[in-house]
Amino acid sequence: MLESENRCRVLDFGCGAGRHTLYFASRGFEVSAFDKSAKAVELLKSALARSNVRANVHVQDMLAPLPYEAASFDCVLATKVIQHAKIPDITRIFREISRILKTNGILFLQVTSYGDTFGNKPGINGWLEPGTIRAGYGPEKGVIHHFFRKEELLRFLQNYEVVEIHSGSAGHYNGYCVIARKIKGPE
Repeated sequence: MLESENRCRVLDFGCGAGRHTLYFASRGFEVSAFDKSAKAVELLKSALARSNVRANVHVQDMLAPLPYEAASFDCVLATKVIQHAKIPDITRIFREISRILKTNGILFLQVTSYGDTFGNKPGINGWLEPGTIRAGYGPEKGVIHHFFRKEELLRFLQNYEVVEIHSGSAGHYNGYCVIARKIKGPE
């Protein structure tokens, strides 16, 4: 989709160890990426060097203002990261994404849905707010998780044309997968 529309500037929002960054950079896209984890960023920088591809990668908290100019990206890729915040922070994150994404730019998003593994169970301290817990067990114990309902997610995407949205198909990510095109700036 991005290649056919000649869209070349991609942001890997919350890149982790960078598999998406590596993929896009190896295909010739101009990629920027950030993650809160300095260890993940170092792993990605090493992988980029081994692969002999380039990307602009740095440590950044998604809750802080992003260091990018307005309308500077053709695509923002945010996979399984935005849900690690409370609703007021998620609102700010969506505004920042809308600020840095060009009009007609593409947002690819994966977020947890209310039907996910522990999305319908209270966390270690009960519900922090509607749909949001602090995980009480497993490898993400203590981590905030917001579980989106479809109508809520669509409200966050009111400045976008939703090209595709699906959830829970067999053998695929159980949360929501969204491809959306920005049609207007933040309000």
